[in-house]
Amino acid sequence: MHRPRVVLLHALMVLAAMWAQANPVTKKVASIEATPGVASWTTSGRFLRGEEVKERAISSSQISVSPFKRLSEWLSSKVDKLTRSPARRFSRKRLEDLFLQKYLEARVDDDLFSPTVYSWVARIDRFNNDNPQYKISPAKLLAKDSSHLELARKIEKGLLISDDRELATRLAESQRECWKDDGRSAMKVFRLLELDKPGRSIFERPELNTWYDYVLIRNKNEGRAKQEMASLLVNTFSVDELNDAFGAALSKNERSQQTYLKLAGAVIRYQDLHQLSEI
Repeated sequence: MHRPRVVLLHALMVLAAMWAQANPVTKKVASIEATPGVASWTTSGRFLRGEEVKERAISSSQISVSPFKRLSEWLSSKVDKLTRSPARRFSRKRLEDLFLQKYLEARVDDDLFSPTVYSWVARIDRFNNDNPQYKISPAKLLAKDSSHLELARKIEKGLLISDDRELATRLAESQRECWKDDGRSAMKVFRLLELDKPGRSIFERPELNTWYDYVLIRNKNEGRAKQEMASLLVNTFSVDELNDAFGAALSKNERSQQTYLKLAGAVIRYQDLHQLSEI
């Protein structure tokens, strides 16, 4: 139905681009500007309403952008709107492929917390807000480009940096939702993050925090979640290995230390209960 209009707009775009060739090229950089919004109990809601993503034009010269350049950009936005607004035309997989392609085209030096990625995640949140039946997961798409383990490590680093914390929190939530929707158990995520593999002490791995948060939220009951995690640790590692791991955790950052304290307490309670049951 929109085909003739799309072809016409494309033709006008080409013509406008030809007229604009003699004018200075403008580079666009995404910037984030906080705007007031209604409070939301979901991280995605706060991320979407609390941050307005805008494009700030930075001219490569002192000459202003020509009217033809503006026309070309306006036509481009119209074509983009025509091709992406009727989401019902596409399957969920096709939409995921399109969003992933946008990310791969726009990413800069594999920087997960660049303004470009920030605007990409915000765009997905806006799309999900308008089309809740699709529920596109930013973390699922990012993991396709690397792995869930690499993504978890990057997110954990971002959580420790004030400038990156908001986006890291949003991506952490997305990753947990992705695993929960896939029905992944505590054991499956434990293995997905390779926490069962030999090498560094388990408490020297930042992804342990990711696993702890997931199991806690997945179970909803904190006591039951800690018991499940303690059981898994006790049945995966020997007492000596756990003691060495707990000792290594003392030198880590505050987030890892908090995870250590909670898991250490859970393991001790689990062991005490099983010792009493054997008497």
